[in-house]
Amino acid sequence: MNQIEVSVSKNGGHTFSDPRLVAAGETGEFVKRLILRRWGIGHHIVFKIRVTGDFRANLMAAYMQTEPAGQ
Repeated sequence: MNQIEVSVSKNGGHTFSDPRLVAAGETGEFVKRLILRRWGIGHHIVFKIRVTGDFRANLMAAYMQTEPAGQ
């Protein structure tokens, strides 16, 4: 199965969380939207994305919605 691993660093990339595995669709499925939520609070956040499986992935766009802490 094709998967994408996403890890987050909240200290500028010095250390990363354990990866979250997300199903990336089957080979030949050309459009797949992935939504990941609840990453927590942090400054200098860095995401690490790794593709596993027998396919090529292109990151076309990324969007992050944030809100002030304590809201």
